[in-house]
Amino acid sequence: MPADSIGFWADRLAAAGVEHSRSARFGTERLHFRHPCRIHYSLVGDPSPDTREPYEGSVKAEHAIRGAYGTTTSVRESEPMMFFLTEGLGAKLLQSDSAHHQFQLGDDGHGRMFELAYSTPEGFLIDESEDELGTHMCIPPHWEDRRPEISQLEQSRPST
Repeated sequence: MPADSIGFWADRLAAAGVEHSRSARFGTERLHFRHPCRIHYSLVGDPSPDTREPYEGSVKAEHAIRGAYGTTTSVRESEPMMFFLTEGLGAKLLQSDSAHHQFQLGDDGHGRMFELAYSTPEGFLIDESEDELGTHMCIPPHWEDRRPEISQLEQSRPST
């Protein structure tokens, strides 16, 4: 979302009775809160231009969320994950701040969508054939009614 919208979203969460906190990391201000099911989320105020079409549901475009900024993975030991990201996936370490590290996958400014599956012997082939892998987004059947909303997250981030 636009960097100058942090205050708007902090006020909106407060008005809805949602506990939240603010922090800054890697040159972005962040607003942290928990979904009612207790999953942690962070809204990131990105100072870089973002030309993705904002979703104007109940919020005006000037404050609207543009899409997914990135993902966060928490690990007990960072070294094996850092090795996997850099050597296995070709990621580039952009910045480190104490125990937090920021990586970029790909070098064209658009990043890369990758998926890891290990919970079943079938892995990725549990819900699509090998020929279909990477051609469309698979979502759980109970979220199919939200496909248009979720599909907005697939839009690639423009280079700046």
